[in-house]
Amino acid sequence: MMMSDLLPELIEEIPSRVPASSLKPLRSSCKRWNTLFKDRRFAEKHFAKAQSNSHVIILKEFMFCPMNVHLKVVLPSVEFKELRLENNYGGYSRFVLGYENTKSGHTYKIMRYYWKRTETNGTVVEVYEFGSGSWRVLDDVNLEVPRSCVSIKGNTYWANLSITADFLLCFDFTQERFMLVQLRR
Repeated sequence: MMMSDLLPELIEEIPSRVPASSLKPLRSSCKRWNTLFKDRRFAEKHFAKAQSNSHVIILKEFMFCPMNVHLKVVLPSVEFKELRLENNYGGYSRFVLGYENTKSGHTYKIMRYYWKRTETNGTVVEVYEFGSGSWRVLDDVNLEVPRSCVSIKGNTYWANLSITADFLLCFDFTQERFMLVQLRR
C-alpha cells in the first residue's frame, strides 16, 4: 500500500498520534509529509493529542503494556500491581524495569535510583522484586547514573560519556549490580 492509497483523513490522523521527536526524520522523506508537518492546523491537532504525563510502554511477548509514572504496572490479562513508595530524601527518583532469567521464567524487578543529600552524599539504588514484594538497598553504589536508558533482554544500559565513550553502563538485574560493558570497534 502506498501513501496515495490512504484516505486523506488517515494521512493526517496517523502522524498526529506519533511523538513529535519521531516525526522529524519523516520530514525529509516525502514532500507531502513535510507540507503536512508545517501545517498549523496539524500542529495544533498534534499538540492537543500529546501526552501530558510521562508514560512508558513495555513490550512483553508481543504485547504492549502501559506503565505510568506512579508505578502502576498494567499487564493485560496478567495482573495489576501497585507499589507504595516513600521518598525520605526529597528530590527525584528514576525507575527502570528489568528481569532476572530463572529456570521457571522471568523474575521481574524494578530498580530505583536517586541522589541522597546527606553528610555522605551519594546515589541510592534500591531493587524491588515482584516475587517477594520487597525492596532491597544496594550497598556501595558510588556513581552518577545518567537519565536516558534502554532495556535489552532484561538488563538496562546507559551511554555514560562522562566515564568514557568506549563503554556502556549496565545494570544487571540477575546479579543486581552495575558494570561497564566495552563497545566493539
